[in-house]
Amino acid sequence: MSNQHIEKISDTTISLGKGTPGRGDKLAVSPLYRNIKASESYATLEGAKTLYESFKRSVHQFPTEDFIGERKIVNGRAGPYEFLTFKQVEAKSRNLHSALAKLGLKPHDKIGIYSHNVPEWMLTIQAANRYSLAIVPLYDSLGENAVEYTINHSETGICFVHENKVKFLLKALPKLKTLKAVVVWGNPSKDVIDNIAKQGVKAFEFSDFCHSGEAKPLEPTPPKPEDTACIMYTSGTTGNPKGVVLTHENIVTAVASLHSYVHQQKIDITRTDSVLSFLTLAHILGRVVEEFAVSCGAKIGYWQSPAGPIHTDTSGLRWAPSIPRDASELHWTP
Repeated sequence: MSNQHIEKISDTTISLGKGTPGRGDKLAVSPLYRNIKASESYATLEGAKTLYESFKRSVHQFPTEDFIGERKIVNGRAGPYEFLTFKQVEAKSRNLHSALAKLGLKPHDKIGIYSHNVPEWMLTIQAANRYSLAIVPLYDSLGENAVEYTINHSETGICFVHENKVKFLLKALPKLKTLKAVVVWGNPSKDVIDNIAKQGVKAFEFSDFCHSGEAKPLEPTPPKPEDTACIMYTSGTTGNPKGVVLTHENIVTAVASLHSYVHQQKIDITRTDSVLSFLTLAHILGRVVEEFAVSCGAKIGYWQSPAGPIHTDTSGLRWAPSIPRDASELHWTP
């Protein structure tokens, strides 16, 4: 980078190169714009080159600190947040990793997730990272056939689905060529599990599935920085959704860059901080911010559901990632 033309755009932004104008059918190319701290190299995360190492570091540093939590519904009303600690999440992710291996998954296989943000999302991410599996978020807002297309295109073999999405998955199941198993989050009835099994795939309730891995807990099969952590499908401009392959190195670099940026802005984020999780984890900003929280030892509170008011879930939490369309929904309660 040092041989390129560098121009300071603002206190935090530089441009690299001069770009090239468009001519005829050739499109114009702009300069590259970067944070001023990335003029020579990208930011790095101390002691972690993969998401697995980032979580492992926080488990070591903050074993008994609150990590992920939700508000339990009692008599139709949501109570206070109840959290699992870093150490508890590590133990549960170990059981889930072992259950996935018992089912027949191998490192580098893909796991689909079809749900709004819930604590099980992060548990499944950590289990996947322990076993070098890739997460494939399923995002039905990309179009009616997006779930079917994404599972088939990514060759996903197992899908974790929230009970409120099961009816949509059932509709797509006859057309899913690679899906062999479904694990349901929430409180699914036996009929829900049976209806999935009738389609010719293995079906499990999440807690039962995790328990199946307890008897023979496996040691981690850690990923390399260049291994795929996630394949995020986007709408693209035309045609079918486009799968963006993100490695552990890609996401860790984004997390490290966020550390660098908040430091530039003189914002102090530590293990005493907390984040509201409502921006979908199928969106890269939502995923990066939660991985940032992991790396800080901060706790994550998950909102009740897309059907519930967001403002009732903000109590006791300090900050949240958002996109402009959703920002108006946030009303903070002390």
